[in-house]
Amino acid sequence: FERMWGDRKFEAFMLIMWGICTMMGLALLVAGRDGFVSEIATGPYGVLFAFLVQYHNEVPALQKFEAYGVPLTDKALIYVLAVHLALSSVPGSIFAGLIGLGAGWLYSK
Repeated sequence: FERMWGDRKFEAFMLIMWGICTMMGLALLVAGRDGFVSEIATGPYGVLFAFLVQYHNEVPALQKFEAYGVPLTDKALIYVLAVHLALSSVPGSIFAGLIGLGAGWLYSK
């Protein structure tokens, strides 16, 4: 994305997503402190999943193929890796991933 957007837009996106994901994570922890949310994974989960939204919206699929009768594109591996990352430290990583997806969606609107 840095080549496609340029340095300034890429840096602005990173900073905005970091701020939004931090605020949304804190709000979720405060709102869910009664037992719904006990932890949120630390690290760049929010920014990575926000980039995943931009990847989905801006990068076209180049190849289409079938695996066991299921139609897939060349972007499927990235989505499988994102699911693996989201399931790496349940439930905290799932919450962090959802926050990142939400922040990326808000940025794209």
